[in-house]
Amino acid sequence: MGGLLEKLSREHPGKTKPIPPDLRTEEVIAERVLSDVAEVNRLGTQIPYNCPNCGGVLWEIDDPSMTRYRCHTGHSFTTQTLLTSQSEKIEETLWVSLRMFEERKNLLNKMAAEESKRGLKHSYAQRARVTQIHIERIRAIMLAPAAMNLALGRDKGCSRVPRRFRRLPIVFARLGRRHRVGPPI
Repeated sequence: MGGLLEKLSREHPGKTKPIPPDLRTEEVIAERVLSDVAEVNRLGTQIPYNCPNCGGVLWEIDDPSMTRYRCHTGHSFTTQTLLTSQSEKIEETLWVSLRMFEERKNLLNKMAAEESKRGLKHSYAQRARVTQIHIERIRAIMLAPAAMNLALGRDKGCSRVPRRFRRLPIVFARLGRRHRVGPPI
C-alpha cells in the first residue's frame, strides 16, 4: 500500500473535469456557506420528512444512481442512513423521556409529602401514581429487546441500555402475565 501511495503522489494529475453545478451547490451547503432554500429547491424535491439531526426540512436529491436526502443546513443522508438516524433519535428521545418522567414523579412525591404535612388534599400523590404508569410503559418499550428492535428496525440484538438506567426496575405485561425485570424497589 505504501508503494502505491508513493507512486501516486509522484504522478502529475490528469485533466480536471468540471464539477457539475448541483455538486457545487451541495458542497457549498455542506460547508455551511449557503443555506438558501431556493438553492436547495433546485437540487430536488422537498419531502415530508424532517432532518433527524436538526429538525429541518429534507429534500430528496435528484440523483438517478442513488436516493439521497439533504437538509438546508448541510446534513446529508442515504435512505439507510436516514432510517438509522431516525431510529437513534427515537431511542434517545425515549431515554430522555424516561428520565424526565422519573424526575417529575420524584418532584410530585416530594410535593405530596409537603402537602400531607400541612393536612391538605393529596392531589400530587395521585399525579405521581399516574406518572409511574407512564414510566412503566416507557420502560417496557425500552427494555423489552423484541419490542425495541422492532420499533427501531433492528433485526437482532437488544437495545444498548445506558448505564444510569440498567438498575431501574420495570413491570410489564407479556403474554397476559406480569413479569418483574430488574432489582426490587
